[in-house]
Order: sequence, then structure tokens, then C-alpha cells
Amino acid sequence: MIKYRFIYAIGVILLMISIPIGWAVWSQHYLIITDTNTGERILTKVAVPGDNVWVAYINSVENLPVGDQFVVDDRYGLVFSETIYMAPFAGYIQEERSKSIAPGVTRIPGINKSIDKYTFCAGYKYKHILFLNGTLIPLYDVAQGGDFIEIRMEKRINLKKLFRDG
Repeated sequence: MIKYRFIYAIGVILLMISIPIGWAVWSQHYLIITDTNTGERILTKVAVPGDNVWVAYINSVENLPVGDQFVVDDRYGLVFSETIYMAPFAGYIQEERSKSIAPGVTRIPGINKSIDKYTFCAGYKYKHILFLNGTLIPLYDVAQGGDFIEIRMEKRINLKKLFRDG
């Protein structure tokens, strides 16, 4: 009887040790948006496949709106998925896929280009607008016009999370 209690106690102790160790080495994927000029985080979110970020802005040449969509894929990579723009001029990417969705508005779906990160310069005059899964991200609460903004994925083990902010 004492032998079984001893084995049971050892089992409980091993379980109590292995749970925190398992948690510490288990990894999660994060969608991170950073102001690279200041290093400040605009957003850090545990990512799930299908999360999407829209970057909407005014094209500096034509002064017309553009929206670019980035999606987290099943492998937790960042994918440039589609773009929507108002532009009367030729020369945009993948014109053969373009579809007119309203007078003067073109959508190019299915771009599906894997990227490591997406960096853009926050506008001075025309402010960029970011949406995560349809919710506005307050970019200019952190960034200023001229700051470089980076959108990327990062895989972290939980142990690192204890020692990092976000």
C-alpha cells in the first residue's frame, strides 16, 4: 500500500513539474504591428488562421483610395490577399484578374502572395486606416506622419512571453 502511495506521489509531482514546463515551451503565433521609428507596438494579437488586416490609404500619385488586404494563412504566414482601388489608369498588378465592382472601382482578388512583412510610411496629409477583422486599429494614437509601420507574424514560445512586453 505504501509503495502505491509513493508511486502516486511521484506521479503527482512529475505532473506538477511537467505542466509548467509544457506551457513554457508551447508556442503561439502573433500578429504584430509596430511603429519602427519608435519601436512602439501598435498591436500584438494571438493570431488565428483567417485573421485579416486591411490597410486603406490615399494613393499619393492619383489622390484616390486604395485598400490592401493581408490574411493569416493556415501555416500562420502573412499573405497579401487582394487589393481594391479607384484608378482610371492602367499599370496595376495582375490586371488580368481585375474585376470592376463599381464605376471606377477595381478589385484584384486572389493575389495570394506570401510575405515576411509589410512596411509602409504613415501618411502626413492623408492618414492610413487599419482594420483588424473589421475593427479599426488606432494607428495614429501611436504613430505620426512619416513613421514606418510594419505588419508581421512572429512565433514565440510562452517562456519568452514572460520576459517581453506584449
